[in-house]
Amino acid sequence: MTNHRELARTLAALGRVISDKAPRQDRSLQQLVAEVLQLAPPVDSIRASRRNDSQMAYVKALRELEESAQRCKSFGGTYSYLENDLYCIETVAAFSTDGLQFDWRLQRALLERLKGSEHNADLNGYDAREITFHKELLLDSGLATGTWTSNGSYTYAVNLEALTPKGWDLINAQEADAKQAKKTILYVSPDPRRAPRLRLQEEEREIRSTLRSSSNREGFSIETCPSARPRDITEAVLRVKPAMIHFSGHGTASGQLCFENDSGELKPVSCKAIASLLNAVEHRVEFVVLNCCYSASEASVLSAARRPASACPTPSATLWRSALQRVSTRRSSPANLLGTPSQLAGHWS
Repeated sequence: MTNHRELARTLAALGRVISDKAPRQDRSLQQLVAEVLQLAPPVDSIRASRRNDSQMAYVKALRELEESAQRCKSFGGTYSYLENDLYCIETVAAFSTDGLQFDWRLQRALLERLKGSEHNADLNGYDAREITFHKELLLDSGLATGTWTSNGSYTYAVNLEALTPKGWDLINAQEADAKQAKKTILYVSPDPRRAPRLRLQEEEREIRSTLRSSSNREGFSIETCPSARPRDITEAVLRVKPAMIHFSGHGTASGQLCFENDSGELKPVSCKAIASLLNAVEHRVEFVVLNCCYSASEASVLSAARRPASACPTPSATLWRSALQRVSTRRSSPANLLGTPSQLAGHWS
């Protein structure tokens, strides 16, 4: 499969040689041309339905490049006439479909951009050929309107302009499905008086930041339960119906989690009581994260009650991001995605 980014880097290096701006120890003209010819996609993979002369311009540019390399045995001379050929090769090669497959995440990102989404979808992770390919698919399928830009010799860009009614219907349906399937994370953060102060707000901020940077950010929401008393978590679990619970606070050596009473003083609650609550509710709480002292023993109590739990001294944004990315590719519960407590032990530091 053609690597368009590698092709672009090699063409840029060749351009520096041509313009006499490359250091003398740089690769020779012949070496760079050989790499370009190897990286360039086959001409029959380039869609020429928009302008038939794109393929001809591409073949001509490759031929001129190869002939120039054969004539010049060493670095030196002026090859500025080849600069247009380099531009032609890079831009027309972006229309190659060599090895490409449909990616619904990229399609959604392009649709969101046309919609003017609050979270302007990031396309940095995609190859130029992938983006061009999916832009063409949107035009061909009638989901968007747009144009092909030409310099008179070949088509070098696809420009999307607006969503069609069909495109609006699709993205609205996708958003409705995502909203219905959205999983809620309940962040529980009791902070009793006279207990050592914890950086609970900073931890919440880290989790929210990780969710915002995730490609599947719309698949999750966060509900908070600050200064939590025992009855607060009961009410929150019944009201929010969370798929995941993240507890951040204090724990005891006897396997209890520290909540607050009505006066804000420390109120220990056994993990067996928490497990009984989770087993009593109709919906399934799929995963529990405990970020507190003695969390290993507390997590084992919840795990024994068939509630996957992880003991973690410090939450890891890397683990959250990895889990959310995997959720976006398949419909699995966070319990399965995050793994068992023993598997998770190495992810938290």
